[in-house]
Amino acid sequence: MCKAICFTSNFRVDKEEYIVFIKDMHVGWLLDFYGEVLPEKTYEMLKQYYEDDLSLAEIADAANMTRQGVRHFIKKGEEELLHLEECLGLAARFRVLEGLADRILEETARLGSIDHPTVKEVSSAIDAYAKEMKTRL
Repeated sequence: MCKAICFTSNFRVDKEEYIVFIKDMHVGWLLDFYGEVLPEKTYEMLKQYYEDDLSLAEIADAANMTRQGVRHFIKKGEEELLHLEECLGLAARFRVLEGLADRILEETARLGSIDHPTVKEVSSAIDAYAKEMKTRL
């Protein structure tokens, strides 16, 4: 797990830093879902900022823009991603379905330990369906 959420006696993260970290993770996650529907320039800047971990200055230099201009593109892109998720909810649905598929796989593993041919057959079929579902998510 990332050190930003580990609270040990040697390492502490203040609440504001933690909230920023979670927000950044959320925006990065939404970028995976909706990024390609954004204008190309906005998508590229968000990708550089969130995925490549470039600073505003680095992005501005590469794009021949001001830092303020890059910040504007990033803020507008974040707002658009959040709006898309609010309206469509695809990322949230994906997380729910992925969690359910994981739970199905856990339960079929438990069923597979029962020594009965029919139970093993049904467990194997359910396991295969759950694995296929995960690959399609």
